[in-house]
Amino acid sequence: MLKNEVAIVTGGGGNLGAAIARKLADAGAFTFVCGRTDSTLKVTVAEIAARGGTADWITTDVTNYEAWEDLVDEVQRRAGMPVSILVNNAARFTWRAFRDWDASAFRDVIESNLLSAMYGCRAVVDAMHARGGGSIVNVSSIHGLVGDRNVAPHVATKFGLNGLTVALAQDLKEQKIRVNAVCPGAIEKEPAKIALLEKEWPGSRMLLADDVADIVAFLASPASRAMNGAIVPIYGKTHPGVKAL
Repeated sequence: MLKNEVAIVTGGGGNLGAAIARKLADAGAFTFVCGRTDSTLKVTVAEIAARGGTADWITTDVTNYEAWEDLVDEVQRRAGMPVSILVNNAARFTWRAFRDWDASAFRDVIESNLLSAMYGCRAVVDAMHARGGGSIVNVSSIHGLVGDRNVAPHVATKFGLNGLTVALAQDLKEQKIRVNAVCPGAIEKEPAKIALLEKEWPGSRMLLADDVADIVAFLASPASRAMNGAIVPIYGKTHPGVKAL
C-alpha cells in the first residue's frame, strides 16, 4: 500500500509515534523515526526491522526550523528519493492549573505542539511537490475539539493544529499534497491492561496506540485520496459528546 513511499514520523520513540512508524513500515514505507532521544528511536527501528520493515532514525529538534530543513535533506539523502509522507506526532502534554503556568512554559508548549508541525509542513512542501504530491497527517487530540480544565495551553495548541490542518489543505491542494488530522482520546500505555483491552470493542475502552496508528496509516495512503482537510476523531470510551464547533 505504501511501497516506494518515504515517511517521516516525529516523536517516533514514544508509544504512539512508535506504533505509527511500525504501521507505515508494515505497509511498505521507508520510515524515518525522529525525535530528541536516540536510544528510544533505535528501539523503534529495531522493532520495525524485526517485523521485516525498512526504517532509520535521526535525532533532531522539531522546534527548530533550520533543524527541520537539515532533517528533510538527510532523509532524502539516505532514502534516495523525496519525502512523500509526514506525520507530525511530537507534542508536549502537562496537567497544570492555569495560574501555575508562566510565559516560558506557555512558549514551550506552543513550540512543541504547533510551531513544530508548521515548520515540518513547510520543510517538506518542496520535496513533496517535486515528487508529485504527498500526504501530511497531524496528530491532534480530543482537546483540539473540546476544552478541559488544567490543560489550557494544550487545548489552545491543538485547536490551532486543527486550524492549520484545514488551512493547509486548501493552500497545498494544487501541489497535490493532502493534509488531514486525527484527534485521539486517552491512550492506554500499561502492558498489563493492553492485553485485556485488545479483546474489547474499541468504543467501550480506552484506545490502544495501534487504534490510532491504523487511522494515520490510512490517511497517509492512497486509500484516503478523497480526504483533504479532514479532522478525524478517534475517542474510544473517552468520547466527550462533541458538539458542532
